[in-house]
Amino acid sequence: MAVAMHATSDEEDAALMAHHLAAFTTEWRIEGNQEIGPIEIFVDNGQIGRRPFSEENYRPLEEFAQVNPDYLADLKAFVEDRVGGLS
Repeated sequence: MAVAMHATSDEEDAALMAHHLAAFTTEWRIEGNQEIGPIEIFVDNGQIGRRPFSEENYRPLEEFAQVNPDYLADLKAFVEDRVGGLS
């Protein structure tokens, strides 16, 4: 089973940047009985690449969540209101 999300928009990118956040794409694969991943997928100079995902490259989301609980609650309500099947 694979889950892919390909739709992003300029508004989402602007909203993330306004909050000093970044969205990253990762993948996991299973070959035989071996799990491979997470692998970070990135774009550099118009080329798609893959590299081992390292949490050390990103600030923990928990840090943001602890200081912004009201914002996240409002964001959750906003998304649930506009996207079917989430609530």
